Amino acid sequence: HPIVARAFQAILSLVNGLMVYMLGRRLFGERVGLGAALLFTVYPSFLFYNNHLLTEVLFTFLLTVTAYCFAAYLENGRLPFLAASGVALGLAVLTRDIVWPMVGIMTLLIGYVTRQDFIRRTWHSAVLLMSFLVITMPWVIRNTRLQDTVTLIATNGGIVFLEGNYEYTPLDRPWRSHALDPELKVRRLLPTGLTEGQRQRIAFQRGLEFIRTHPGLTLRRAVIKAANVWGLERELVGVLLKGGYGKP
Repeated sequence: HPIVARAFQAILSLVNGLMVYMLGRRLFGERVGLGAALLFTVYPSFLFYNNHLLTEVLFTFLLTVTAYCFAAYLENGRLPFLAASGVALGLAVLTRDIVWPMVGIMTLLIGYVTRQDFIRRTWHSAVLLMSFLVITMPWVIRNTRLQDTVTLIATNGGIVFLEGNYEYTPLDRPWRSHALDPELKVRRLLPTGLTEGQRQRIAFQRGLEFIRTHPGLTLRRAVIKAANVWGLERELVGVLLKGGYGKP
């Protein structure tokens, strides 16, 4: 039932507030931990997302757990924390695949703990990668077989990339390409009769081609996108003021 899902998300969000506090305290001290937890608990998007049956709440929690476990590893060099961070990152990637490059950044940061010890660094890197891959690889194999093309986690990345980089991308709200007239939507412009993975690959290639042939427009859009970082938050507040979340 949706109410059960929303209640679970509310509880998970509260636990995540505790994780944010623990992460801030471990990295910067008690005051920073309390301040970060306070900001997290009152930030509009994190409050409103509890009411939406989306991946944001779970994804944010898993990302916070990843950060905390990896920060603990950087502090004491213990492998269980490193393995836990790899597992948590793998689960976060299965929730939203946008953060998979983090495993590479974390591998580089392992050098902070291992210093110049090549063997130790190799061993620690292997622990991180194996704990990450044991979570993600079954899904990668399944997707690749199903989609008839190499598919990592999700099949919407190329679609979203093209929505932000094609001739009909809105300048004022680049994330609202899904609200365009049906004949202008990305999915209508892609070939039919293909798997979602194959269509994603084509969409990604078309997005890159548009960027290559329209560098000036791409730069202009990039500036607007940067200025609209909090655009979605404004929309959520607008929905609240219009009664979209029910009567006060």
